[in-house]
This record gives sequence, C-alpha cells and structure tokens, in this order.
Amino acid sequence: MNKCKNLLLMLCLGVSANLVYAYDGGMDPGYVAAASVGENAGRGSNTTNKAVIKTQFGECVKNQYWEPDYQREECGEVIQRENLTLNSRVLFAYDKFDLSEQGKKTLANVIEKARENGEINYIKIVGHTDKIGTLKENQVLSENRANAVGDYFVSLGIEPTYIDAIGDGENGAKVSDGCFDKDGPDPTEKMDALTYEAETANPEEKARIEAELKPLDRHLMTLSKCTAPDRRVDIMIETKGYAPQQQ
Repeated sequence: MNKCKNLLLMLCLGVSANLVYAYDGGMDPGYVAAASVGENAGRGSNTTNKAVIKTQFGECVKNQYWEPDYQREECGEVIQRENLTLNSRVLFAYDKFDLSEQGKKTLANVIEKARENGEINYIKIVGHTDKIGTLKENQVLSENRANAVGDYFVSLGIEPTYIDAIGDGENGAKVSDGCFDKDGPDPTEKMDALTYEAETANPEEKARIEAELKPLDRHLMTLSKCTAPDRRVDIMIETKGYAPQQQ
C-alpha cells in the first residue's frame, strides 16, 4: 500500500513512474530516487550517486522507511547541536532539586532560542555536583536535578522520548580538590556527627556542640563558594532545520 502511495505521489509530481523507486537500504536510505537513464530502477539497488526526487518546491521526497538519522545535506536538512552549561545556583537553591522561578525562566528561554534553530529532536541533560558530601548523596542530587530539568522541558512541550536526563554525581568535578587543598577538608561528616549527638545531649552539651558547629559552618560556606563551578547542569540540544536550497 505504501509503495502504491509513493508511485501515486511521483505521478502527481510529474515524474515518470518507471524511473522512480523507494529505497530502504544501502548508503542513502529513506528517500525516493530516480535511476539514471539506461539503469534498471528497483528496490534494493544502491542509490549512491542517484538523484533524489524533489518536489516543485525543492523538497526531497521521503519514503516510508525514512528516519531522522537518514537526513542529507543535499535535501537542505541541517542538524545543529548546541551545548551549554548552567550553574546550579541559577536553577536551584543550595543542596535542593526543586527548580526556582529564575531557573524556570532560564530554561524556558533556552527552549525558545533552540526552537528558533528548527525542530527540537533530542536533548541530553547531565547533572553534576561538587565533592562536598558523600558519593551517594551527590549522585542522587545530580540525578534529581537532571530529572527536574527534563520534566520542566516536557512541560514546555518537548516529547519525553526526546530527552535523556543523567546524573553524573561528583565524577565531573573540576575544582573541588583544589578547594580542599586551599581551604581545608570537607567538614560535613563531622558536622553530621555533631548534629546527631546534639539530638540526645543535655543543655550544657548542646551549648558545646553549637560552639563547635559555628566555625565548621563558616568553613562549609567558604568551601561551597569555591566549589560552585562544579555544581552545574550541562545541556545539549539537537535541532533539525532546513537550509535554503538552490533552485
């Protein structure tokens, strides 16, 4: 049935049916091509160096086997990939994964600009953290942040199947180790232990614990400022557009 539709389309375009075939394999699948004079046209022939049939508007004719990966430059189909990095403080509160209002506006602007390039057909989102905290905590946070961005893109009309959201934890941290060398080690483990101790402490012990926590808290704030570049979300957006074609 699909083959009949292709032939009918070619006849409507004024192309001789005996020179046309819908090809679905080899080097250039997915398009309807015309065999050169003297060659036998037929499904299964190699379309390399064959002329892809175009409409009167200069658009290449696709067959039922066409897929996005089959795009051809001669058909004016252009794939653009834009990579951008957003610091997490633009999108989230510290150590949180709920998008802020500023974050939503930023992401909406990202999608709006991407759509100016063409149709969005793939987005990859990778969440990153610094090395403050445990490996497990950072992995979970990075995944939750990547998913939050992906979910918001879906709310803006992006197909869920077009999105890959990945958490890379602290694996991509670039400055954390240098910050530890400069400002001292991560104090969170000790802070957690003191906080747990305070839950069952008497008033005198609580006062001591609070006194110990204050400098650790200041140290954590200093480290957090230093490691801020590691807390980020990388986004790659792939769009499909059409370049002007020569007539």
